[in-house]
Amino acid sequence: MAQSQEVSPPGMAKLKRLRQLGNIDMYQLAMYMLDQYRGTSVSGRYVIPAYLAGSDARPRLVSTVEAAICDAVLQHPTLQVGIADADSRKPTWVQLESLDLDEHLTWRFLDRSSEFEDVLRETTMSQLDARFPDLEKRPGWKITLLHQEQTDFVEILFTWNHPHADGMSGKIFHETLLRSFDAARTSTAGRDAASRALALPASPPDLPPPIERAVKLPRDAGELGAGAHGVGGAALARVLAACRRRRTTLTGLLHVLALASLASRVARARAPGFQSLTAVNLRRFIPAPAPHRAMSNCVTLRTHEFGAAAVAAAVRANIARRLEAGVRNDQVGITKFVGDWQAQMRDTARRPRQCSWFVTNLGAIGARPQREEAEEEDGGEAEGDARAWALRRAQFAVSAETTQAAPMIATMTVAGEGLRVACSWQECIFDVALGDRVVADLERWLQQVAALPE
Repeated sequence: MAQSQEVSPPGMAKLKRLRQLGNIDMYQLAMYMLDQYRGTSVSGRYVIPAYLAGSDARPRLVSTVEAAICDAVLQHPTLQVGIADADSRKPTWVQLESLDLDEHLTWRFLDRSSEFEDVLRETTMSQLDARFPDLEKRPGWKITLLHQEQTDFVEILFTWNHPHADGMSGKIFHETLLRSFDAARTSTAGRDAASRALALPASPPDLPPPIERAVKLPRDAGELGAGAHGVGGAALARVLAACRRRRTTLTGLLHVLALASLASRVARARAPGFQSLTAVNLRRFIPAPAPHRAMSNCVTLRTHEFGAAAVAAAVRANIARRLEAGVRNDQVGITKFVGDWQAQMRDTARRPRQCSWFVTNLGAIGARPQREEAEEEDGGEAEGDARAWALRRAQFAVSAETTQAAPMIATMTVAGEGLRVACSWQECIFDVALGDRVVADLERWLQQVAALPE
């Protein structure tokens, strides 16, 4: 059971403090406070049920979507808390009584003349690059909703502050939202229609434990530039088959394609070798009964070094060795020795970047929510039901990180649909033309891999 402590800072109402942020949370918060990293996002393209389609149904569409979002928020404590003393060495999660939907939700309705993909790209970039105000008073997340007239979908762009949760949490949020749509939870309980306020539970939120408490971690003695592209479902299936034939994974393939792109465009004298990073989800190592589908920071990084001859299988083997070792000797285990994260990250910013690029892959999200067997037997909604919601597309994107790799490559797919590959970079250190060429290389070469003979 979570515990809280009331503290009254000068000139402010009492804050109900919960617990100190975990080590990874504080690392991410330090980067945010020093403006070394801003936002992370996952967008989902939701097919609108027939009964909510059309301009006449717009008020009901808005009400239904917002009710589902509120339901999803109430299922994740990390979306209900603020951060006190963010500039200190011991920042603390604080309980909030309510949140204002107008501060977290923004609707944009587009006419038919708008280029939807251009608007989505610009919106994603602006949201990744935006700040999160009033950390003590507002949870660090926001949602932009895009709907174009005479289309059958709504794009839901969920962007959050990394101290609250890792990239996999964005996928978890959309899985929760899809279940909320599926359950038709459209009641307005807890919502004040006049003030647009969502009342939060009065009891202290049961925040997931930080990774260092959930599992033992033994050790032996700028402006943002971005681009994105898609790979169709059939082509993706062929890419994955090609990866399996060569004993690698999509993540390993993306590392090699990034290597090939950068190595062909950077002089050998300037870069005789390369080093990259992969994000690795640690939830698989957390013992029961800790919730594996909770939104929190449960991620580590794996480094890969490349000489002149690098193959995707080597990346896969590197990641496999890390997973076989579990959390033993993982770098997350030494985070407890950092006493001042802001001082640590200021020092990191003074040193050369250690990595050339970064790959983070959230894998596949189901197009429809997973139902319990009993629910299926009781006659749950059929796939073709006119009231059913479904995901058609999903995209993962991350902010540029000033102390890490230049291009940040993020991937995600909807099961049975196509792959989305997003790439972001700092324009001040990674030329826009170079970034665009890397994105074009990845797109072209993935299509070529899909065309390889079996």
